[in-house]
Amino acid sequence: MAKLAFIILAHENADQIGDLASVLISGNQEANVVIHYDLNSPKDEFAKLTTRFDGEARVHILRNRVRCGWGDFSLIEAPMRALRHIKAAKIDCDRVMLISGSCMPVRPLAELSNFLDYHPHMEFIESRGENWIKGGLRHERYQYRHIFNFQRNYKLFHWSFCFSRKSCQNAGFHVGSNRAGAHSGGA
Repeated sequence: MAKLAFIILAHENADQIGDLASVLISGNQEANVVIHYDLNSPKDEFAKLTTRFDGEARVHILRNRVRCGWGDFSLIEAPMRALRHIKAAKIDCDRVMLISGSCMPVRPLAELSNFLDYHPHMEFIESRGENWIKGGLRHERYQYRHIFNFQRNYKLFHWSFCFSRKSCQNAGFHVGSNRAGAHSGGA
């Protein structure tokens, strides 16, 4: 049976996150859960979550948290901190699954573990096309580097984007990218 570590990125209420973590560890005796609870979330909710799992060795609540923002690098930094914790805490796992606090298993975790055992050398990463984008940048999202958050620093974002577009007119896509508007398929 695959040893799973679940990283939960969360900002929802502590009871909901606690219920999810409890389901994950009760559904698989080998599973561990690492929770990154958004630093923007209320302190009392974080305290409630830490109190609930005090003494539970398979639920790890990160103390070194990040303020997360939609489309911000913090959504990369938060799971990276969780991965560093998995390594530092020497959590024994075959697979790491990143889920949100809104997730809840709809099938038995033993079935998931068996499925992963059956596919030991396969990674499962979901990728979608750009049809979800309702306005704004499409292929430019992938073609240029965006170092400023458009919600917090719109003027800097816009200036940086215009500068990049003018100075990199003939630049191709970054290594690992495919062409504009394409995606690698779905999982």
